[in-house]
Amino acid sequence: MMSDASAPLGRPRVLFDLRWVRGARPDGIARYSIELFRHLGLLDPEREYFALYGGGEVRGGPLDAIDSRALLVSPHGLFSPRSRGFLAGLLRRGRFRFYLAPNYLGFPPGRAPGTIRIAVVHD
Repeated sequence: MMSDASAPLGRPRVLFDLRWVRGARPDGIARYSIELFRHLGLLDPEREYFALYGGGEVRGGPLDAIDSRALLVSPHGLFSPRSRGFLAGLLRRGRFRFYLAPNYLGFPPGRAPGTIRIAVVHD
């Protein structure tokens, strides 16, 4: 079974945006996001989960528990104008059925045909 983002269609694919995780000591939204990602993957074997994160600066920290095959790196900053185009393309190329983000601020622009976009807000 392939588990990279170019795998053929099979189980529905979920992209969880963990770009909010910055640094080795995560804050509230980052801790919540990591735990939610881990538990959804355990409780929902019918879907294939991938995590988008901001790069090497968080390795050696909270994301180490995630299988590296499920980690996708964003080459752009969270609020970079280039990030918006990158994310829209990633959703399309990766054939992700669901996009989950712990905050509505990082959502991809415009429409994403075939992808259900979900903001998972914590209090």
